[in-house]
Amino acid sequence: MTIKYKHNPIASKGALAKKLGITEEYLNEILIHSDLLYHANTPEKKSDGSLRQTYRVEEKLKIILRKIVTNIFHHVSFPRYIQGSIKDKEQPRDYISNASVHTGRRVLIKEDIKNFFPSIKSLEVEKIWRRLFNFTPEVANALTKLTTLNGSVPQGAPTSSYLANLIFWDVEPSVVANLSNLGITYSRYVDDITLSTNRRLSHEEKTEVIKLIYGMCLKKGIKPNRKKHVIMNNSQKMTVHGLNVNSKVPTLSKYERQNLRAAVYQCKLEFQSDGYTQEYKKLYEKTVGRIQRLNRLQPSQAKPLLFQLKEIEPVI
Repeated sequence: MTIKYKHNPIASKGALAKKLGITEEYLNEILIHSDLLYHANTPEKKSDGSLRQTYRVEEKLKIILRKIVTNIFHHVSFPRYIQGSIKDKEQPRDYISNASVHTGRRVLIKEDIKNFFPSIKSLEVEKIWRRLFNFTPEVANALTKLTTLNGSVPQGAPTSSYLANLIFWDVEPSVVANLSNLGITYSRYVDDITLSTNRRLSHEEKTEVIKLIYGMCLKKGIKPNRKKHVIMNNSQKMTVHGLNVNSKVPTLSKYERQNLRAAVYQCKLEFQSDGYTQEYKKLYEKTVGRIQRLNRLQPSQAKPLLFQLKEIEPVI
């Protein structure tokens, strides 16, 4: 149930450079100017009205961050309760697999973390490198410098989602074990925490469960988004990542399925006049992608739509 790094710890900056496929001199050069290699994008407005700040990374740093992902993070074993942004060939994980964990349950509890990435501070990142990976202070300091900006984790960098998955490495396992003892299933998809159970929970039990989650967050200096705290039961529609989870498998809502049928019909209309244009090609590919999502969830409903699309493939 714990997170483990499968290789030996990196003991020096020279060994780190070798692991990243660069020289130590080049690594030192990048470290001096790493803050200048991050650039803020225009803030995006979230559904709750707050702003999401993301960053783009210059190519020479991005190459190194991708090497950190492939040569370090891809050699970490993550427990199954961590579901998002993880490369796992044996048991692929994404928002659909996360929803599948909580299907057909009596009670569903959803928690969200407020401003997750900016809340992950450099001090906690350095602890990850030193205490989880057992890297030397020199190496941990270098990796922290590369993967943080202005004292926190920048959303949009290749390494950031992995650091987000690792932030609770030392406190999450005990929380998951305690919840399991209560008959409660836990999963986390980056900053979305979902709990479910087949038991009817008393008010006191619900309070205790929420206290466990909030306590875990506060230990890392991270604030739960209390406005997005939700408790649902199976007498109402229960959703995870917008997917219905009342039945034994996650499904799209009736409204979304209607939208998909309308999208296929729109493609048919466009094909008659614009089937040879790049604009139609983009519309077609976008629609196919949406239907493929339905195909993963409800193949019997997707196959007729895919067949219809096959008949109106772009001429280009």
